[in-house]
Amino acid sequence: MIVAELISLKSLPVWRKRGYLPPEGMCCDDCELSYDDQEYDILFKRKKLAYFFFPDPNNASLLYVFCHDCLFKHIKVLAEGQETDLLILDDENEYQCKFYPEDMADDSKASDFLGGDGDDDIWPIFPTG
Repeated sequence: MIVAELISLKSLPVWRKRGYLPPEGMCCDDCELSYDDQEYDILFKRKKLAYFFFPDPNNASLLYVFCHDCLFKHIKVLAEGQETDLLILDDENEYQCKFYPEDMADDSKASDFLGGDGDDDIWPIFPTG
């Protein structure tokens, strides 16, 4: 099972206090996509962007921050072409999901999963308010 934790807007102060996030803004550890808190708030609420904590599969003491696009790309590699169990955590809930690598074309963007193709199936599970 692969586990990822959604970085919600209300949890930002707690993660910053613990030293997991920089004082202002967010940045993906893979593609370096970055936004300040106000921009992240707007994009998150409009279901265009989400950041996640993602533990290194080979070293649990390493924790990455990935945008949703990079998260899905990393999960696809880890899934090795197989249907994979995915546990997504947020501030209050756990969501047990299935990741189907065949649903993600080699050149696709994960934003397609988040409404880019008119399909908002994933967003009802993530509170935006």
